[in-house]
Amino acid sequence: MVTATFRHSGKKVLDVKIASEAASIGATPNHPFWSEDRQEFVRADELNLYERVRTLTGVSIVEQIRLRPGWHIVYNIEVKGEHVYHVGAGGVLVHNAVEDCSKYAKRMYRSKGGKVLRLRPNSKRGGVLGQLPNDDRHLLYHHDIHLRDGQVNTSNRTAMPIREWFEEYRELNNFGSLNELRRWLDITDVTPGQ
Repeated sequence: MVTATFRHSGKKVLDVKIASEAASIGATPNHPFWSEDRQEFVRADELNLYERVRTLTGVSIVEQIRLRPGWHIVYNIEVKGEHVYHVGAGGVLVHNAVEDCSKYAKRMYRSKGGKVLRLRPNSKRGGVLGQLPNDDRHLLYHHDIHLRDGQVNTSNRTAMPIREWFEEYRELNNFGSLNELRRWLDITDVTPGQ
Protein backbone atom coordinates (compact mmCIF):
# COMPACT_ATOMS: atom_id res chain seq x y z
CA MET A 1 0.00 0.00 0.00
CA VAL A 2 1.38 3.41 -1.00
CA THR A 3 1.33 5.64 2.08
CA ALA A 4 2.80 8.82 0.56
CA THR A 5 4.02 10.32 -2.70
CA PHE A 6 6.69 12.98 -3.09
CA ARG A 7 7.61 15.41 -5.87
CA HIS A 8 10.92 17.26 -5.72
CA SER A 9 12.20 19.77 -8.25
CA GLY A 10 15.70 21.01 -8.95
CA LYS A 11 17.39 17.64 -8.46
CA LYS A 12 20.44 16.11 -10.08
CA VAL A 13 19.83 12.74 -11.74
CA LEU A 14 22.34 10.04 -12.65
CA ASP A 15 21.75 7.61 -15.50
CA VAL A 16 23.05 4.27 -14.20
CA LYS A 17 23.55 1.73 -17.00
CA ILE A 18 23.34 -1.86 -15.81
CA ALA A 19 24.51 -4.56 -18.27
CA SER A 20 21.28 -6.57 -18.04
CA GLU A 21 19.06 -3.50 -18.64
CA ALA A 22 18.22 -2.15 -22.10
CA ALA A 23 17.80 1.38 -20.73
CA SER A 24 19.63 3.30 -18.04
CA ILE A 25 18.02 3.68 -14.63
CA GLY A 26 17.53 7.30 -13.63
CA ALA A 27 18.35 7.81 -9.95
CA THR A 28 19.23 10.66 -7.63
CA PRO A 29 22.88 10.51 -6.51
CA ASN A 30 21.94 9.33 -2.99
CA HIS A 31 19.60 6.52 -4.11
CA PRO A 32 21.04 3.20 -2.82
CA PHE A 33 21.62 0.13 -5.02
CA TRP A 34 22.49 -3.30 -3.59
CA SER A 35 26.18 -4.03 -4.24
CA GLU A 36 27.02 -7.73 -4.43
CA ASP A 37 30.70 -6.81 -4.10
CA ARG A 38 30.30 -4.84 -0.86
CA GLN A 39 27.28 -6.76 0.47
CA GLU A 40 25.45 -3.55 1.35
CA PHE A 41 23.39 -0.79 -0.21
CA VAL A 42 25.57 1.83 -1.89
CA ARG A 43 24.60 5.31 -3.08
CA ALA A 44 24.34 5.61 -6.88
CA ASP A 45 27.11 8.22 -6.91
CA GLU A 46 29.42 5.87 -4.98
CA LEU A 47 29.00 2.85 -7.28
CA ASN A 48 32.08 1.81 -9.26
CA LEU A 49 32.20 0.79 -12.90
CA TYR A 50 31.91 -3.01 -13.19
CA GLU A 51 30.61 -3.27 -9.62
CA ARG A 52 28.20 -6.19 -9.35
CA VAL A 53 24.58 -5.43 -8.43
CA ARG A 54 21.68 -7.75 -7.48
CA THR A 55 18.87 -8.39 -9.98
CA LEU A 56 15.81 -10.64 -9.96
CA THR A 57 17.74 -13.30 -11.87
CA GLY A 58 21.10 -13.03 -10.10
CA VAL A 59 23.75 -10.38 -10.63
CA SER A 60 24.73 -7.89 -13.30
CA ILE A 61 27.37 -5.15 -13.52
CA VAL A 62 27.41 -1.37 -13.63
CA GLU A 63 28.54 -0.41 -17.14
CA GLN A 64 28.26 3.35 -16.95
CA ILE A 65 27.21 6.20 -14.64
CA ARG A 66 26.52 9.59 -16.20
CA LEU A 67 25.17 12.82 -14.81
CA ARG A 68 22.03 13.71 -16.76
CA PRO A 69 22.39 17.34 -17.93
CA GLY A 70 20.24 19.93 -16.18
CA TRP A 71 17.99 19.90 -13.13
CA HIS A 72 15.01 17.58 -12.94
CA ILE A 73 11.73 16.90 -11.20
CA VAL A 74 11.88 13.55 -9.41
CA TYR A 75 9.12 11.47 -7.87
CA ASN A 76 9.26 9.09 -4.96
CA ILE A 77 6.77 6.91 -3.15
CA GLU A 78 6.58 5.55 0.36
CA VAL A 79 5.14 2.06 0.66
CA LYS A 80 3.97 0.53 3.91
CA GLY A 81 6.44 -2.13 5.00
CA GLU A 82 8.78 -2.69 2.08
CA HIS A 83 11.73 -0.39 1.59
CA VAL A 84 13.51 -2.46 -1.04
CA TYR A 85 12.35 -2.63 -4.64
CA HIS A 86 13.32 -4.22 -7.92
CA VAL A 87 13.44 -1.58 -10.67
CA GLY A 88 13.84 -1.76 -14.43
CA ALA A 89 13.02 -4.66 -16.72
CA GLY A 90 15.62 -6.91 -15.05
CA GLY A 91 14.65 -6.01 -11.51
CA VAL A 92 17.74 -4.25 -10.12
CA LEU A 93 17.54 -4.19 -6.29
CA VAL A 94 17.38 -0.71 -4.75
CA HIS A 95 16.57 0.60 -1.28
CA ASN A 96 14.22 3.41 -0.38
CA ALA A 97 14.79 3.86 3.35
CA VAL A 98 16.46 6.85 4.93
CA GLU A 99 19.06 4.70 6.69
CA ASP A 100 19.55 1.05 5.81
CA CYS A 101 20.29 -1.62 8.39
CA SER A 102 24.04 -1.83 7.57
CA LYS A 103 24.67 1.85 8.16
CA TYR A 104 22.46 1.90 11.24
CA ALA A 105 24.21 -1.10 12.85
CA LYS A 106 27.65 0.38 12.13
CA ARG A 107 26.60 3.74 13.56
CA MET A 108 25.29 2.04 16.72
CA TYR A 109 28.56 0.08 17.04
CA ARG A 110 30.61 3.29 16.76
CA SER A 111 28.53 5.03 19.44
CA LYS A 112 27.84 2.12 21.83
CA GLY A 113 30.35 -0.66 21.13
CA GLY A 114 29.25 -4.29 20.85
CA LYS A 115 29.17 -6.16 17.52
CA VAL A 116 27.59 -5.94 14.08
CA LEU A 117 26.23 -9.26 12.81
CA ARG A 118 25.00 -9.91 9.27
CA LEU A 119 22.17 -12.42 8.77
CA ARG A 120 21.78 -14.02 5.34
CA PRO A 121 20.02 -17.08 4.00
CA ASN A 122 22.45 -19.98 3.75
CA SER A 123 24.22 -19.88 0.38
CA LYS A 124 23.00 -23.42 -0.35
CA ARG A 125 19.38 -22.32 0.05
CA GLY A 126 19.48 -18.74 -1.29
CA GLY A 127 16.39 -16.57 -1.27
CA VAL A 128 15.35 -13.86 1.14
CA LEU A 129 15.27 -13.70 4.93
CA GLY A 130 11.50 -13.56 5.31
CA GLN A 131 9.72 -11.78 8.16
CA LEU A 132 11.89 -10.17 10.85
CA PRO A 133 10.77 -9.41 14.42
CA ASN A 134 9.25 -5.93 14.81
CA ASP A 135 9.75 -5.28 11.10
CA ASP A 136 7.24 -5.68 8.29
CA ARG A 137 9.77 -5.92 5.44
CA HIS A 138 10.10 -9.27 3.65
CA LEU A 139 12.40 -8.81 0.63
CA LEU A 140 15.71 -8.64 2.46
CA TYR A 141 18.74 -10.48 1.12
CA HIS A 142 20.60 -9.68 4.31
CA HIS A 143 19.95 -7.85 7.56
CA ASP A 144 22.57 -6.33 9.85
CA ILE A 145 21.90 -6.13 13.56
CA HIS A 146 23.73 -4.37 16.36
CA LEU A 147 24.36 -6.70 19.32
CA ARG A 148 25.41 -5.41 22.73
CA ASP A 149 24.96 -6.90 26.20
CA GLY A 150 22.78 -9.70 24.80
CA GLN A 151 20.35 -7.22 23.18
CA VAL A 152 19.60 -7.10 19.44
CA ASN A 153 19.15 -3.55 18.17
CA THR A 154 17.93 -3.23 14.58
CA SER A 155 17.30 -0.29 12.27
CA ASN A 156 13.66 -0.13 13.37
CA ARG A 157 15.03 1.07 16.77
CA THR A 158 13.56 -1.80 18.78
CA ALA A 159 15.93 -3.63 21.16
CA MET A 160 15.14 -7.08 22.54
CA PRO A 161 17.07 -9.99 24.08
CA ILE A 162 18.87 -12.00 21.39
CA ARG A 163 17.25 -15.35 22.24
CA GLU A 164 13.80 -13.74 22.21
CA TRP A 165 14.57 -12.07 18.85
CA PHE A 166 15.66 -15.36 17.23
CA GLU A 167 12.72 -17.23 18.77
CA GLU A 168 10.29 -14.69 17.31
CA TYR A 169 12.09 -14.87 13.95
CA ARG A 170 11.77 -18.67 14.04
CA GLU A 171 8.02 -18.47 14.76
CA LEU A 172 7.35 -15.81 12.11
CA ASN A 173 8.98 -17.97 9.43
CA ASN A 174 7.65 -21.38 10.53
CA PHE A 175 10.94 -23.02 11.45
CA GLY A 176 10.41 -26.09 13.61
CA SER A 177 13.27 -25.31 16.00
CA LEU A 178 16.10 -22.88 16.60
CA ASN A 179 18.49 -25.59 15.35
CA GLU A 180 16.61 -25.74 12.04
CA LEU A 181 16.82 -21.95 11.81
CA ARG A 182 20.59 -22.03 12.51
CA ARG A 183 21.09 -24.52 9.65
CA TRP A 184 19.24 -22.20 7.27
CA LEU A 185 20.88 -18.94 8.35
CA ASP A 186 24.44 -17.69 7.86
CA ILE A 187 25.52 -15.30 10.62
CA THR A 188 28.73 -13.35 9.98
CA ASP A 189 30.54 -10.89 12.25
CA VAL A 190 30.91 -7.73 10.14
CA THR A 191 31.96 -5.47 13.01
CA PRO A 192 34.08 -2.64 11.54
CA GLY A 193 37.79 -3.31 12.04
CA GLN A 194 37.31 -7.04 12.70
